[in-house]
Amino acid sequence: MFTDEKIKNILRQSNLRPTKQRIAIFDILFRQENWHFSADIVEKKCSESGVKISAGTIYNVLNDFYAKGLISKVMIDDDRSWFDTNTSDHFHIYDTKDRKLYDIAPEDIDLSLPKTIKEDDVKKVEILIKV
Repeated sequence: MFTDEKIKNILRQSNLRPTKQRIAIFDILFRQENWHFSADIVEKKCSESGVKISAGTIYNVLNDFYAKGLISKVMIDDDRSWFDTNTSDHFHIYDTKDRKLYDIAPEDIDLSLPKTIKEDDVKKVEILIKV
């Protein structure tokens, strides 16, 4: 768990102004170890914590955190994105029935690139398996 002062320092180091909304959302996101969430889930957690933040503000803060590398983003489809506090290289499975996102370790995927792509040229590999 982070103190408000520690959260403010992390936000400042990321060139984000430590607003009350950003501090509250950061606290909610990083209360637990790596987990997956949508803006709707964060809105519900904020409400449960007695923090009133509009859905638009939550989405904007999540995108700010993503842009600064504090969280990662997983596009489920064109209009739905999830976020992840685990920013290390890994892949995902999305359970369409339960609407949950799960991690897959890179060593659990057998991946070979087309011969036309040099491994040194690859910036990032994103894999989302929907079941």
